[in-house]
Amino acid sequence: MDEGPGGQWIIMKINVSFVEKAVGGKLLYGSPGLLLLHMTTDSRNVPEQALFVPIKGGRMDGHQFLRNAAENGATAVLSENTALSEELHKAFPEVA
Repeated sequence: MDEGPGGQWIIMKINVSFVEKAVGGKLLYGSPGLLLLHMTTDSRNVPEQALFVPIKGGRMDGHQFLRNAAENGATAVLSENTALSEELHKAFPEVA
């Protein structure tokens, strides 16, 4: 894996199924075979075929930026917040 410009995203080549298994998660919507080429936590700088990982911090919650990440090119999201499944499906109609 390599870092993108300024270390803001990671370059990789994996599919959603790999991520699901690696984190012990559950695919809510979409195709397990969808190819992911990048991973980012910054909804403002999303490369093509990216997995967006919203981070909840002391001042900000990345989950507030799901729609922004989708509009900027993210194709999937990794979230522990299953209560957001409807919002995830709206923001990421192909994969959430």
